[in-house]
Amino acid sequence: MLSVGELARATGVTVRALHHYEEIGLLPPSARTVSGHRRYGDEEMQRLYRIVALRGLGLSLAWSASATHSTAAGPPPSRSSTS
Repeated sequence: MLSVGELARATGVTVRALHHYEEIGLLPPSARTVSGHRRYGDEEMQRLYRIVALRGLGLSLAWSASATHSTAAGPPPSRSSTS
């Protein structure tokens, strides 16, 4: 399990961004210590790498959220409003 600072250093994402991702429900920590510190596991790290990759392609956080929440739900929505 990684602390928020360790996850930030490992992925190149700021601690502030990780806190924001938690606030919007995009990347909640898998656990918290007794003192309330966030802890992240391998699953969260893999999800964060996907989020970073999608953001690098210019996709929004909302789109990234739908793309990373569930692969069972099928593909994420189309970027265009017309189908």
